[in-house]
Amino acid sequence: MERVLGAGMVPLILATMGVFMLYRILVRLRPGATLQDSVVVITGASSGLGRECARAFHAAGARLVLCGRDAGRLQQLVQELSETSSGTQLQTYTPSTVVFDLADTASVVTAAEEILKCYGQVDVLVNNAGISYRGNILDTHLLVQRDVMETNYFGPISLTQALLPSMVRRRSGHVVVISSIQGKIAIPYRSAYAASKHATQAYFDCLRAEIEQYGIPVTVISPGYIRTNLSVNAVTGDGSKYGVLDKTTAVGWDPRDVAQGVLRAVRQKRKDVVLASPLPSLAIYLRTLWPALFFKLMASSARTKQKKEA
Repeated sequence: MERVLGAGMVPLILATMGVFMLYRILVRLRPGATLQDSVVVITGASSGLGRECARAFHAAGARLVLCGRDAGRLQQLVQELSETSSGTQLQTYTPSTVVFDLADTASVVTAAEEILKCYGQVDVLVNNAGISYRGNILDTHLLVQRDVMETNYFGPISLTQALLPSMVRRRSGHVVVISSIQGKIAIPYRSAYAASKHATQAYFDCLRAEIEQYGIPVTVISPGYIRTNLSVNAVTGDGSKYGVLDKTTAVGWDPRDVAQGVLRAVRQKRKDVVLASPLPSLAIYLRTLWPALFFKLMASSARTKQKKEA
């Protein structure tokens, strides 16, 4: 009986994936709201996906507040955006910047006040900043687990909660968080990162339900691998920098394409978006519909990596 049920799951999963892919195509064709003149706050804007999101939202006519730790790189981005045209008839604006470390939650409230001073309101908050991790759980210090959680989880929720009252008072706003495929499935040697993204997914799912009454949408975006320096800057089990561009990252999505996906999701006020190739998307369904097989595949992946490092 188990074999029959197991075999029967294969066409079910494939059919589900087919419906999902058709849905994604139809959604992409759906027009979205304009972002002209909207105040958009982007954390982690100085590099990687955050930088590309800044370019995309700037070209859409948004008034940007760019946030990050590196004031110099933020100013370089401001200069770049100020000197380039969007290529459309839309009016564009010179971005503002707020410099702070998202991992220092004590400074987030002050940063939120500075953000609100820029334009008096926030129409879209894009929680993008984060760090990655590579390591064996047995060799990973607990402090590393805490540090990753501090940046990837407590940072975004601290900023969100600091800015949320102003949105509720206006009955207007949009909260966006860049999560990850690993916020939906956990893969070996990514424990700290996957745990932080799972927590992020859960928190913003709860937030979506609680603030729907105020007309404030919440969008969780889960990209797959993106060609950025996220793996290079990842921390390892002892807290040192990983310093390696993973093969999966090297062949990942172009960050410009992901940024356009983020822009489209915001315009359409979508609730939960996966921006990944079919295989990672299939893994999400496999984890739900056929968990036994998923666990076997993850264990096999762990053994393969152990052999390569032996």
